[in-house]
Amino acid sequence: MSASVVIPCYNVEKYIYECLDSVKLQGECVDEIFCVDNNSSDNTINVIKKWGEENPEQNITLLKETKPGACAARNKPLELIQSEWIQFLDADDLLLEDKISLQIQGSNGCDLIYDSFVKRDSENSEIVIIPNIDVALGIMESNLGNTCSNLWRTVAIKSIGGWNEKQTSSQEYDLLSRLYQEGVSFQMQDNCKTVIRERVSGQISQGNQKLIWENYTNLRVSFFKQVIQKQKDSSAIQKSLTIIFGATQILYKHNPDLAVKIYDTILKPNDYIPTVTTIKSRFYLLTYRILGYRFAEHFRTILRKLKRA
Repeated sequence: MSASVVIPCYNVEKYIYECLDSVKLQGECVDEIFCVDNNSSDNTINVIKKWGEENPEQNITLLKETKPGACAARNKPLELIQSEWIQFLDADDLLLEDKISLQIQGSNGCDLIYDSFVKRDSENSEIVIIPNIDVALGIMESNLGNTCSNLWRTVAIKSIGGWNEKQTSSQEYDLLSRLYQEGVSFQMQDNCKTVIRERVSGQISQGNQKLIWENYTNLRVSFFKQVIQKQKDSSAIQKSLTIIFGATQILYKHNPDLAVKIYDTILKPNDYIPTVTTIKSRFYLLTYRILGYRFAEHFRTILRKLKRA
């Protein structure tokens, strides 16, 4: 069994050489590497060509995608891929030695391997992120590995039409949600063979906070209605409602009408009541119980502004 590596590239001249070196560490399990330039204005393309010239034994193809966004770049080579597995890799992240082969060896016929990873910040401090063993809750809480730490069976990705190019944020969990609802099999591994590096600026997919939190919350609401509620697991339902409630609190700062609508259609009908542990404020909880969600959030917004003044 083998894998193709797909790397979207946008102004990554500082990162792409080291990234490609990390792919080389994967050995013979990698059939081909697709670098997809996504309108770079720096020296990214020349660096990729230089790496290819210095590593002639590697089967590397440079493609061009003018549609902006990582989703379009990741979709670009899908029709060309013949390998059984796909390794999506961001150009500023790294694969540790034998990451792909270890995952394939332990795949046991599954369609998607989700794995732990190292998260490294701009000051080189590191933490290990271990995913939730419960797949549905992992999707709800954004803890099901990472685009780059996971390994994706090609036929599964193609069966749902690849990445949603209209999704401006939360693209990874949109993909995971659709795969889950398609019935593909997930398997957790704990190899921790991927380093996700924080990048301050210059990423392909960036957007305003309002849109980011609208996408994030709407995706969780949809998954809750289509999956979690139907499973009728009271513990999972309660945990999911808490996740949605927390998302609406952030969303309220950017789109209060949508936040209230989600409360009225999801949280209120399910008799959701936050706890002091959840919101860390007895005053908020008291206001919530007496005056309701909208007034509690309105007062919370006023208090936040007063503290900043």
